[in-house]
Amino acid sequence: EPEVLKRLNWLENEYPDYNFNPSRFIELAQIIHLQIVPFEQSLKAYTEEKKSGSKLLKINNIHHLPIEIVGYGTKPNRISKRFENPIFLQSQPARPHFLRAMHPNFIDQKYGLGNARLTAQKALKNQRLRMFEELEVPESAKYLFFKVVGIENEVSTKIMGWKTPMNFTPQQELFENLTIESNEYFEIKDSVVLFKKGKHETTKDILIPANYKVFFPEGFEINFKQNAKFISKSPVFMAGTKAEPIKIYSSDGTARGFTVIEPRDSCILRHVHFSNFNTLKHKSWNLTGAVTIYEGLVALENCTFEKNNCEDGLNLVRCEFKMTECTVSETFSDGFDGDFCNGVIWNSKFLNTGNDGLDFSGSYINIHNCIADKCGDKGVSVGEESEVNLFDSKVTNSIIGVASKDFSILAIENLTIENCDQGFAAYQKKPEFGPSRILVKSYEAKNLRRLYNIGAGCSLQLPDQELIKN
Repeated sequence: EPEVLKRLNWLENEYPDYNFNPSRFIELAQIIHLQIVPFEQSLKAYTEEKKSGSKLLKINNIHHLPIEIVGYGTKPNRISKRFENPIFLQSQPARPHFLRAMHPNFIDQKYGLGNARLTAQKALKNQRLRMFEELEVPESAKYLFFKVVGIENEVSTKIMGWKTPMNFTPQQELFENLTIESNEYFEIKDSVVLFKKGKHETTKDILIPANYKVFFPEGFEINFKQNAKFISKSPVFMAGTKAEPIKIYSSDGTARGFTVIEPRDSCILRHVHFSNFNTLKHKSWNLTGAVTIYEGLVALENCTFEKNNCEDGLNLVRCEFKMTECTVSETFSDGFDGDFCNGVIWNSKFLNTGNDGLDFSGSYINIHNCIADKCGDKGVSVGEESEVNLFDSKVTNSIIGVASKDFSILAIENLTIENCDQGFAAYQKKPEFGPSRILVKSYEAKNLRRLYNIGAGCSLQLPDQELIKN
């Protein structure tokens, strides 16, 4: 700074209006620093295979400059063993590794790093280099230590306990270059998938890519067996009737979910019965709902979700929805789980759930004239900055009637809570959020062990009193 001030004095003698802004120079220095000095994630290390007393790693340099691996350890701040005889190698167990930079052409052109880098460039062009190199270390090793070639400070990175990520996600693998054609279950006409009326059975997946419209006729039935699954990236229209409902079920209880992903149009489900499903599990891709719709406009009318053997009977994620005259029952965990949704629920029932009847996160929901009965935890659970209005509803035979947590607001009018251990619960569960509120205009409580439980900083506004826990 003193040297800068001297030069500023000289400049201002001739240019009195000159204004020196050091922030731009500091910003450039920081950018250069980030280009040169590595950080923990500059080196990726994955456990590809475990052997007797050792493990084979696959390692990848994503830094802007070549790096050298110098040793390994069990703690992030201390090297247990340094490699001997440093040499530049692409791969050689138990010796240091010289890993090419993420962008060797850019590095050489900008910084002129010499023949060793040119060699890496030529090898890359000739496709003789792989993105990942192999390194064998003792099984006890938990961290690798490395540095940029020519710089002394060393950095550690954690060795991941899983294999190298694939080039494609499991979802991308399923739909990569997928084409469909008419078969025993449906016909295709002008980008419309028409399922055939009648009773069907499948042990194979039904996958429908984007840019179609999918129609199910009244009376349609299909039995998914032996881990078969349904996934559509197109909107579905399921037009059942009271006399001829659509039935989607799994007689052996193994079906891997009914899933609709980013349909880009409205999904309409009328008089549809889903039963005895499990959830989507494909390699590392795992969902929680027997029926899952992600990022859609959804209308559910007179639908039933029952006897499903997974975390959520119905899971809507980032959807706008309207749910009318539906029933969710006999679900292993939550009945209806809504994540980051806007929606309205009318005249619906949530019965015999292992956990919550209704569970919302980051959502804005209006609930009218609904029943939650025999819920293993909460009748209605509102969390993670949700705002829910509950009108003319009833919660019975559950552990907790209604709960608000983590910056959420639950407003209630005309609620009956009966035969529950606890009526109202307001608390903070996750540290990244804060206290919650429950506002009650009118309610009736019968046979409760305790009316309320309020956590620190939370509040419960009853018709005749306001309760705040400091």
